[in-house]
Amino acid sequence: MDIPIFSGLQRHWQTQQAKLDVTKAQLDKENTERSLKNEYYGKSIDYNNAFESYKTAQDQIKLSSSIYRKEQIKFKEGLGSSFDLQNSETQLYTSQSQLYESAINLIQAKVALDKAKGEL
Repeated sequence: MDIPIFSGLQRHWQTQQAKLDVTKAQLDKENTERSLKNEYYGKSIDYNNAFESYKTAQDQIKLSSSIYRKEQIKFKEGLGSSFDLQNSETQLYTSQSQLYESAINLIQAKVALDKAKGEL
């Protein structure tokens, strides 16, 4: 009969390694959770900023339209120059372009937020 009395502490080290592996897995899980939360909060902030930018662009369109209409009236009445009318028209087109750009950015931010939420 052959009974090993001394196993060379092999079981002890295997048990210690298994405990370390479990601890590492828990830390990896916590790290991944933190990373996902940070990504979600970042995308949420990006979405809120894009939404505010879109609202600002809408307000800018209203203002530019109002200025353009007033410049048209001045020009028709002979009180304004064609240069002022052209500048207000250019500003209106610029505002419209910014509105379209901010709308695209808002859509992209919403998609990124939905991805971060896991809804896409």
